[in-house]
Formats: sequence, structure tokens, C-alpha cells
Amino acid sequence: MSFNVSGLSTYTDEVSGELIAKAVLVGNTVDRVSIQPGIKGSQTLNLLDNTLVLQAAACGFNTSGSVNLTQRTLTVSGIKVNETLCPADLDNYFLGQKLRPGSINDNVPEEEKIVDKYVKEIQSANEALIWRGNTSSTNPNLARATGLLQIVSASYAASEGVLVPNASTGSITLSNVDDKVEAMVDNIPTAIMEQEDLTLFVPYSVFNLYVQKLRNDNLFHYPTATAGEFEMMIPGVAAKVQLVATAGLNSTSAMVLSSAKNLFVGTDLLDETDNLRMWYSEDNDEVRFRANYKLGTQVAYPDFVVWNGTIS
Repeated sequence: MSFNVSGLSTYTDEVSGELIAKAVLVGNTVDRVSIQPGIKGSQTLNLLDNTLVLQAAACGFNTSGSVNLTQRTLTVSGIKVNETLCPADLDNYFLGQKLRPGSINDNVPEEEKIVDKYVKEIQSANEALIWRGNTSSTNPNLARATGLLQIVSASYAASEGVLVPNASTGSITLSNVDDKVEAMVDNIPTAIMEQEDLTLFVPYSVFNLYVQKLRNDNLFHYPTATAGEFEMMIPGVAAKVQLVATAGLNSTSAMVLSSAKNLFVGTDLLDETDNLRMWYSEDNDEVRFRANYKLGTQVAYPDFVVWNGTIS
């Protein structure tokens, strides 16, 4: 007689829903933008705008103006992570000392640390996918979905009003980073100038250059970023704009400015089947890791996005 452990789940599965939500919905970008949950394939963003006409006071009722209804489609892509871990591979290494006695192991050492690392890696991969995703990419991690940069670029090509300020294009250096940032702010559409969540998303390299420029110009009277926090209000401008560094734009010189709620990330995390699990497969005599979720992006109003015309 022997123990049959096929009906047992490891500790990590007890919080699978919490872990997958943390992996997908926690990050530098998703903490700020609009989240559209419960999407299986495609879902429309139903947009409403009014054309208001003021009339001279007079008797009678003269209708004028309109309510404009439009839609943009947010499509999510199914994503999974599958990995296998064979505890026996550790027998001749230091971690093998942490295996249970005997030659049959239904778990791996440091399981919670491994799962926590998986969560962080998924977060990092999703951050890049949200911004730089391109289904034509040769990078398998970026080919899973269409990111915001591709959507903004396509919107501009379709003459949908995305602004590309000439003064902000070209390489960004310590000597011109303030001019580049100012050019982005100068092109904010007047219709959103008073929005409370105006955000200029930049790569870490641009953020660091901007902070250095303020320091080198002795602009210490302006509040800058707190150490370890890659966000700050852009000083000396009329609009209330937050400068935010995101790892999703790293390896590029791209800058995107918009009301944060104008940018959407779609997912299906309301479905009970979405989870992150690590379990022992008795049939295969190995520990398996699985994560399943869906992810996609969209811009509600492309004409309210300022972009410096750079993807790479």
C-alpha cells in the first residue's frame, strides 16, 4: 500500500486567484489606467460625447446639438505560462538537502519563493506587453497582444488626431530632455487640460535624465521625485501633469501623455477558471506550474493622446 497524493494540492493553490490577480493587475501602469475586466475575446468601449449649441433666448423650442455615440473595440489575447520542475534534478545540489527524505518528492524546496518569483516575472512581462506588445514581434513575450504604442501609432496613421509634436522627436539627452518634456505638455489638447489624471509615461532613462536636468540647473525649489519612487509632478507648467517612469517603455525613447483613464487594459480575471497553480503531477512525477489569463489594451479617445512619434 502507498500514499496517493494526486488528490492533494500544494499550499500555493489555496491562494491561486489572489496570486494571478497580483500578477496581472498590479504594476506601474495598471495601477493608473482604466481596467476593463471580464473580457473573453472582444468588448466595445462605448463612448459618448455631446455637441452643445447655445441659443438666444426666445419663445419656442428649437432643438440644436447632438449626442454622439461611438465605439472602440478592446480585444484580449489568451496567455499562458507552463513550466515543469523535476525535484530529482536537485538531488546532487544544495537544494537537494531540503527535499523530503526518500526518492519520491511531491514538492520542490522554496516553493513559495519560486511562486513569488513567477508572479514578479509575469508582472514584468505584462508591463512590457501593455506598452510594446506587437503581434508581429519576433520576441515571443511581446507577440502575445497589441500594446498601447501600436494602437497610438495606428491611430495617428488613420488621422484620428494623435498629436506628434515635432519638437519632441529625435534622441533625448541631458541637454534637451526638459525641452522634450515641455513640448509634450505644450501639445496637450485644451479639452483635457484640466483633467486631474494627466500623465506623461516615459522610460526610466528619460525620467532619470529629467531629474538630473533639474538638479544640474539648480532648480531645487521644485519638488522632485522621492528616492525610489519614479514619479513626480512636472514643475513650472500650468497643467497638472505627473511624470511617471514605466518599465514597459524601457529600451525605447517613447513618451505618451494622456489622461490615465483614457488608456484601457482589458482582462478576464472575473472568471473563476483564471488562476495560478503549482501542483504535483503523479502521472508525470514532476511539479508543474501553470498560469492562465487574458490581456489586451485600447485607447478610448486617440485625439486626447500626445505622442512623440517613437516606438523603439
